[in-house]
Amino acid sequence: MNPSGTVQLATSIPGNVFVSRDSGATFVDSTLPVDNWISADMSLDGTTMVAVGFGGGMYRSTDSGASWTKIDGAVNPPQVGDAGGNLAYESVTMSQNGQRIVAVTMVDTGVGANPANGLVYVSQDGGATFTVAGGSAAAPAPWRAVDSSADGSVVVAAAQDGNVHLSTDGGLTFAALPVNIGAGAIADGWYRVAVSEDGNTIAVAGNTDFAGTSTGLYTSRDRGATWVQGNATSGAYTSIDMTADGGIMVATMSGAGTVLLSTNGGTSFAPLATLPPVETNWRAVSISGDAARLLLAAGTFFGATGQLYTSSGSVTAP
Repeated sequence: MNPSGTVQLATSIPGNVFVSRDSGATFVDSTLPVDNWISADMSLDGTTMVAVGFGGGMYRSTDSGASWTKIDGAVNPPQVGDAGGNLAYESVTMSQNGQRIVAVTMVDTGVGANPANGLVYVSQDGGATFTVAGGSAAAPAPWRAVDSSADGSVVVAAAQDGNVHLSTDGGLTFAALPVNIGAGAIADGWYRVAVSEDGNTIAVAGNTDFAGTSTGLYTSRDRGATWVQGNATSGAYTSIDMTADGGIMVATMSGAGTVLLSTNGGTSFAPLATLPPVETNWRAVSISGDAARLLLAAGTFFGATGQLYTSSGSVTAP
């Protein structure tokens, strides 16, 4: 959702992309074709949107999801039987002005690709052109997640090989960002990441189902200089989000999972008590910048259909 929560997006695998322009009261099917839509983001006002498909393409909308255009043709040309292309996108992030876009792929089959691993694709002009990120992120890796600050200058990308990378130039170049607790480095199979609007608060978590290892959820309030283990539960973390200042965080876990809430900047988490009792397979979460709105998705990849749940009123206590 956008920071105010007035515009919301929901993706499905496989399925469609759904848009709400009334704070989650109703959702309508966008004009995108059926695909494995795995990630989406939007600008501050929700006018400009970007969505990526796993084994598909990257599309942008400039009218709040009413129409979409494929924007990654130079690195992900259309394939026979698949007009969207076939890059294994995992995650995408967009700056609040809609100009900076960074997307990561797990397995790359694009132009000049190394098919064993993925790449980080960067645009500084709203998707008109894309380049491959440099620095520590230049080498192909099994990328799983990416998020950025409000202006898009700070970007954090995470891979399931145990490495996290930080960029302070909008994703053009990255440097390794160790997740250290005391003298020990944590090298989980990183699966999800979230970044606050100022780029100083970061949260990362692994996933035992899809990325190999997980020893909990880790957070930093100083752009990765120091870290704490906010939640010590090992499991299949599927999504993380936070308020504008990073003071309130939410995370989902699938399987026999739950939704976790932190109200102290990620120092500790507790299960959200007001969840629908019939759901345990939580897939995604989004929270507005002021914690007034929450959007939750449940379901199973390529299996049981899921539901969307919305809440209103400040999310400030488990």
